[in-house]
Amino acid sequence: GKAVYHQQKKIDQDQKTFGDAVYGFLKDKQADIKPFTHHTYKNQLENHVLSNLSHMTPLHELEWDNGGRNRIQTLVERIKINANGHGVEQSRRCENLLSQTFKFAISQGWMTRGQNPVDEDKKRKSSEKRVEHHPTLSWEEVPQLIREINLNKSNDHIQRVLATKLLLMTFLRTGALVRLQWDWIKTVNGVKCFEIPGTTSGIKRKKNQTHIPHHVPITSQMEMLLDTAKIYSNDQYVFQSIRGLSTYPHLEPSGIQKYLIKLGYKGRQRAHGWRRTARTQSVDLLGIEEDLIKRQMGWIPDDKVEKAYNQSLRLKERKEYLDQWCDLLVKTGLEL
Repeated sequence: GKAVYHQQKKIDQDQKTFGDAVYGFLKDKQADIKPFTHHTYKNQLENHVLSNLSHMTPLHELEWDNGGRNRIQTLVERIKINANGHGVEQSRRCENLLSQTFKFAISQGWMTRGQNPVDEDKKRKSSEKRVEHHPTLSWEEVPQLIREINLNKSNDHIQRVLATKLLLMTFLRTGALVRLQWDWIKTVNGVKCFEIPGTTSGIKRKKNQTHIPHHVPITSQMEMLLDTAKIYSNDQYVFQSIRGLSTYPHLEPSGIQKYLIKLGYKGRQRAHGWRRTARTQSVDLLGIEEDLIKRQMGWIPDDKVEKAYNQSLRLKERKEYLDQWCDLLVKTGLEL
């Protein structure tokens, strides 16, 4: 009985390869993510990872205690050097995908628990990661940031300045914000708002949720900003492509981040990190309830509550919330 089962399990584990783990992970992910994201994962794993580590490698050889840690670190270093100028970012993405791949293999019983060769002391790593990737200012430092944006000392393009101000007001992800279109402005349940399709880049939706749009109620302050944006836009997009600088038909997604760096905020405030600032301060300074904040952040609960979630968008309350938030920003110095 038991001995035979363990013997069989050992044989199964020994025979499973790195290729089994990679393709098993991709297949497992397919239902949860958008086709484009899935395609990106597949490309990264095939072009950068499997080209440097044979798919025939037995998984047990990649376990931490069997020297797997060193092999994976060497692989990640190699990607860093080879990925034509984008090495650091590429190696970070591949390392993240490798971690998920090995987690999948462990969940299948193909590798031993606790032997993921990517995971270091997890706590230390995740706190470093958070600081490194999405640093964000304390509220005491925000007035200075707003002053710098108003002054635009770096003499940056007006499109980037306006987009950055709208980011402060809406805390949208930059991918969605730069893709905003004029004909997405609609009146829904009596509230004027942007109705952003769930398929838009930067609106994080699982594959079975892409039909759900994200709504951003438009405040009087946003109206003023959009009036200015209209002067510079002769197109479907709120934020035009800056001539000669963008391969996109709209403002480039990295534009806001570049502007913050030019203002001297590199390593201090990332565009994406503003979402954390907004979330914290919405609670601390405005006393907004968690459900409203989550909806405005664009988070969707899991499928069981999706139906109930959809029946009440709570747009009137979300408009009041954003009115308060934009008032706070203007009090803190934001000029429109």
